[in-house]
Amino acid sequence: MQTLRTKGERLKCRAEDIIIESEDAKFRSRKKRKREVENWLENVEKKTRELQNLEQDVEQSGTISGLLTGLGRRAENMIKEMDELVEQGKFSGGHFLDVHESKGEPFLTTKLMGEAFQNNLQKILELLKKDDVFSIGIYGMAGVGKTTLATHIHNLLLEESKNIFWVTVSDGCSIRKLQDMIAKTVLKQDLTNEHDKRKRAAELSRALRKRDKCVLILDDVWDSFPLEDVGICRKENGCKLILTTRFSNVCGRMACDKNIEVVSLPEEEAWDLFKDTLGHGLALSPNIEKVALSVAKRCAGLPLGIVTMAGSMRGVNDIHEWRNVLEELESRITGQRDMQNKVFPLLKLSYDRLDAELQRCFLYCTLYPEDEKIERNELITFFIVEGIIDRKKTMQAKFDKGHSLLNKLEHACLLESCKNSRGERSVKMHDLTREMALEITKVSPRFMVAAGHEKQDGLGWMEDLEKVSLMRCIINFPEGMSPRCPKLSTLLCSHNHDLMEIPHSFFVHMPALRVLDLSDTKICELPNSILNLENLTGLFLKDCILLKYVPPLGNLMVLQVLNLSRTSIEEVPQGMQRLTGLTSFFLEYCYELKYVPPLGNLTALQVLNLSGTSIEEVPQGMERLTSLTGLFLENCAQLKYVPPLGNLTALQVLNLSGTSIEEVPQGMEMLVNLNHLYIENMRDKFTFPTGILHRLSRLQVLRLDQYGKQEKRSGELKELTLLEEIKFQMYDICDFKQFVKSQCFMQLSLCDIAIGGLLMGVGRWPVSHYTKEDQFVSMSNISLEGHGGKVVAALLPRDIQECEIRCCDEIEYIVRFPFSNEIEVEEDSGEESQCVPFQSLEILRLCFLKNLRAFIKWGRQGGERVIMPVPADTFSNLKVLRIQSCNKIKNLFQPGLLQYLPNLEHICAVSCSGMEEIIAEDDEGMGACNSNNNNPTTFSLPKLKKLELICLPLLKCIYKEVMACDSIETITIVECRQLKRVQFSLPHALQRIELDTEGVEWWESLEWDHPNDRNVLQPFVEFTFKRYEKHLKST
Repeated sequence: MQTLRTKGERLKCRAEDIIIESEDAKFRSRKKRKREVENWLENVEKKTRELQNLEQDVEQSGTISGLLTGLGRRAENMIKEMDELVEQGKFSGGHFLDVHESKGEPFLTTKLMGEAFQNNLQKILELLKKDDVFSIGIYGMAGVGKTTLATHIHNLLLEESKNIFWVTVSDGCSIRKLQDMIAKTVLKQDLTNEHDKRKRAAELSRALRKRDKCVLILDDVWDSFPLEDVGICRKENGCKLILTTRFSNVCGRMACDKNIEVVSLPEEEAWDLFKDTLGHGLALSPNIEKVALSVAKRCAGLPLGIVTMAGSMRGVNDIHEWRNVLEELESRITGQRDMQNKVFPLLKLSYDRLDAELQRCFLYCTLYPEDEKIERNELITFFIVEGIIDRKKTMQAKFDKGHSLLNKLEHACLLESCKNSRGERSVKMHDLTREMALEITKVSPRFMVAAGHEKQDGLGWMEDLEKVSLMRCIINFPEGMSPRCPKLSTLLCSHNHDLMEIPHSFFVHMPALRVLDLSDTKICELPNSILNLENLTGLFLKDCILLKYVPPLGNLMVLQVLNLSRTSIEEVPQGMQRLTGLTSFFLEYCYELKYVPPLGNLTALQVLNLSGTSIEEVPQGMERLTSLTGLFLENCAQLKYVPPLGNLTALQVLNLSGTSIEEVPQGMEMLVNLNHLYIENMRDKFTFPTGILHRLSRLQVLRLDQYGKQEKRSGELKELTLLEEIKFQMYDICDFKQFVKSQCFMQLSLCDIAIGGLLMGVGRWPVSHYTKEDQFVSMSNISLEGHGGKVVAALLPRDIQECEIRCCDEIEYIVRFPFSNEIEVEEDSGEESQCVPFQSLEILRLCFLKNLRAFIKWGRQGGERVIMPVPADTFSNLKVLRIQSCNKIKNLFQPGLLQYLPNLEHICAVSCSGMEEIIAEDDEGMGACNSNNNNPTTFSLPKLKKLELICLPLLKCIYKEVMACDSIETITIVECRQLKRVQFSLPHALQRIELDTEGVEWWESLEWDHPNDRNVLQPFVEFTFKRYEKHLKST
């Protein structure tokens, strides 16, 4: 009977697996089970009932003779029948019918929830109408709603055309099989008898071209394939293609014209979907609703998880059951059966398709706390010391490989791209994807992850553990603790501010440990048992600000990365000369460190960072470090001399900024592989000789301060054709303009130029084109300081998006109309340039322009003012305007200019002592530019959200007519005591009116057109702290 029970249980489990797979396939692709599978499941159910009856008969019989006679024979027969059912249950032909074709009937689908889904739906429908869009890719992680979105598109398109065809591709689908499925869908015929692949493709191509308004939807595409091989041709008026996939690079490799990413739902929309799935008939009590909201949050916005979880709770009105489910989810989502059986298998399919290398990288990310934004370079460093990335590569090659691996995980939608709080490129895991990964690490490879959790008691230090993460976990190890973990390779205990001591025997039983991270803890010293870690490749102790002593490290012969940055050590650990495999050594901002011993033996060293230390000389033997690619000596203020560097020909990054050297190291011209050079914030005596820069032809980033004798440099800079970022000092404006005309100016992404003694700082921009006739470069961000022209400089680029102009004493106007002869440039007055109409400008900041009089200056011809229409796109994209300390300007806008500011969202005027009006009473000669609206009486800025008027002592009015701005949300008025009347209708979007704390009396004295206006606005008034100082500090 025990054998029979075992076989019965095995058969039951197999049936449950098939049922779960069927439900997933139905949810994702509307596939249904074959009839033979249905019959098999019925037979399994029948056999299960027979087994239950037999067990009851055996129990009632109670005699051995009964078992040896009829009951025994029944049991033997049932064992044979179960064996047959198990064999039948293999279903070599698959479980499902190929239900691929759309026969003109709309598919059943779930309700489309959320603003993003609706926007994507409308966007795709609009794209399908465009002649130049042939293919559209829809991508996103598993369960996020790609198929649901495509189904809604399918159903809507069916209302206009019958030629809408749906094919579910799925994993492992060959070209031949795909052709067969399309043929059944489109031709309603079988191509299996045609073996010539070219003839098959031609037949399908003809069929698709014949059909008017034809759209082919390929759902669940896992791999790219040549469309022409299938028979799908990219031709005008041909069939349009929509594909859904989990992999963004599939869209790229298949040359989709437009790609649409489907992302998780925001919290509010996720809750709406959860409630909708629960059903409108169930009214939740306040207590249950609070728990239900927490349950919904645990689904992390993934529609499949939300629908699964809410469906399992439909009809439940017992608070105990809701709390139990929440407890299961919070302890681990895998404790909740529906999520484990329906959601995780779908997510795991993407993981299973990864190669072993990518799987290791993906699982490594689970070691970080939930929702952590994981900085890419930090993660790649762990990949390197863990051995995932080949250690034989150069440091640059290792990081290139690491970024490539992370990109592949992003393309598979298993990681999400983001930036951390410092703006660094990072990745994060979706909560449910992380839970799926943690489920994998419960078995093999075995992880223990308590990262980000509250205080841990009784952690399970199992012998088969391979990786342990206690990041951001409030822990202290008991005295004498020594976990026995012979397989442990990674231990991450960083960011534990309560961790002050490591037991002396802690590492004794961890012989395989490769990666140890104790960064940002309060430890004062390391235990001697660390000397037993002979396989350690990475030791990370940065930001351990109380750490003063590190024991001798000579035994750690395979150590590759040692990071002691921002510790309080006064001397380098002994035994360093034995670490001949060390590739990276970080001592950044170890302020107490005054001496570093000779490092000549460390011939494998590729990165040496001594920035911010108090060393007075570099370590001896530097000339022997021929593998060095990065040398960082930034802010070593006591360092007055750097020895010759000519032997370090592999050097790619050199940072000497903030040192006290007076001349560049000898042999600089030999550093032919140098691509980043930083020599900023130097002493006045420092000089950089000519004849070096043009030899460094691989430079991508150059940030160089030079003092003393000034010389023309544009000739040298022209040779740097790979340059992307530059901070430099040009001899004069002519020298700079020669540089602008050079080829190397084309690919710049950051430019910060001093011209003579004046600074012209140009921020980051994407270069899109270079126009020979006017030598303009397209960019997104520019700032000018101290330039001498009367109007904005000739070198402003045509596609500028962000501009700041400050401390330019001669500037009187921003734009001159008409555009000809607009620019005046000192020392180069013979050169003229056409004015840029700022059609791409989004942000404009004007600061400390003491002679600025107006935005626009009208030109003259023969002594007469020239009146011309303002081009329609002038300032048309401007969103933010900030003006500060421009004391001669009397008004900000002329009424006729307002119609050219349809996108303006934020106006801020600060400390302009001469400003009397925001909008002038008349156009002051704008004339024909306002032909469509000769007498405007309404302040009309349709998108204005924020108006800030700060310390404008002469301001008398905002606009003498009616101020109608329905979109305005915040009005701030601080220290504008001459302002007697505020005229505007009540905007429906208004949220607050901010006044300074001393403005109560002023508010009460304001004049109103209607007595009730003050009462209407009073609820929005907030008397906050003085904001004038705050605004000055922000500039």
